Amino acid sequence: MEITGQPMILKTFLIESRRSFKLVFTLFLCSFLFGFAAFSSFELKNYIEKLFSPTEWGIDLAILPKGTSPESLKRSLLTGRPEGLIPVALFKTLQAQITDEQRKSSLTQPTFKALGFLPYQKNGSTQIAILGNPEDFFVKDDRSIWSSIKLTDWNQQIDDLSNLPNYKTPEWGSQVLMGILIKGESEPLLKLKEMINRRTVAQAWVMKAGISTDDQKINQLETALYTFTCLIFLCLVPGLILSFIILSARRNEIFIVLKEIGWKQASQLQFILLQIVILFLIPCTLGVFTSPLILNWVNYLFILG
Repeated sequence: MEITGQPMILKTFLIESRRSFKLVFTLFLCSFLFGFAAFSSFELKNYIEKLFSPTEWGIDLAILPKGTSPESLKRSLLTGRPEGLIPVALFKTLQAQITDEQRKSSLTQPTFKALGFLPYQKNGSTQIAILGNPEDFFVKDDRSIWSSIKLTDWNQQIDDLSNLPNYKTPEWGSQVLMGILIKGESEPLLKLKEMINRRTVAQAWVMKAGISTDDQKINQLETALYTFTCLIFLCLVPGLILSFIILSARRNEIFIVLKEIGWKQASQLQFILLQIVILFLIPCTLGVFTSPLILNWVNYLFILG
């Protein structure tokens, strides 16, 4: 009597998986980690390239917390995590100064414009809470780094953000920004830069395209990433191969018995294919698709910390 068919093949697979649970679990886990490591390496490589690639800022001056830099600003925009804070009072003081100078000089347009910003993470992507008029800074078809980031109103977001430890300080409470963007003429901006650096808790940076470029850093980080990835694969691949060899040996023992009760070669091939799909392809695919979720979750933990 010939015993074949998909129900019988699946039942045999489940019985054998229960008998060799540790081996099956190890193979499933190694396959998952294989897919996760492969996709994570790709994501991290893209992150490194974005972090150190030339940047079109689209602004003239950035006022940031002391100890931070344009590189810190770029990291914050990529991760949604501010690396320092300044008081909203500084932004309001600048706004008052702009209004006062415009009134005294009877100019139709101010000598410079200011926009406060605070990056944060929401639904796995970076958003920026802004204080001021974004239309003075960002236009349609803008190719600067800001064009790909969603802008929200600071007043609407600050209550939610103030519940996170990285968005509140003992001195200023939740009335904080990460920085202030400035656009204006060169001579007033240089005076403003000098004043900010000398008299406030912030530091002003003249922004230029490519200021964050560092080819040597990119090469070093990518080399370290490739080395780390190779070490992971060197650990996983032997485990996968050894698990398949042991599983193959046990499978051959089962086939000897099943041939006697009517299994044909086609059923054996279906059984092998089922093992490959369930124990390698599915967990590997799960590793690939869960990689972005896990990386975002880790990033979220860092934000809370």
